[in-house]
Amino acid sequence: MRAWRDTDAWPGSDLVLMQAIARQHPTLLKPAQQAACSEGWRPWRAYAAMHLWNKIADHAGAQRGG
Repeated sequence: MRAWRDTDAWPGSDLVLMQAIARQHPTLLKPAQQAACSEGWRPWRAYAAMHLWNKIADHAGAQRGG
């Protein structure tokens, strides 16, 4: 996303992103609900995706003791 300089790229079907959003907002379980929520992050949705991925990675690392 950053390599192509698309700050608004949103991989809405990415399972990790879908789980991260549902974990933070339990009412947003369906992909259409999550897509509607991500509209508020325009034009920076690619950065929002990276923050969500990093948060998941940090959480997984902490669980492993790293």
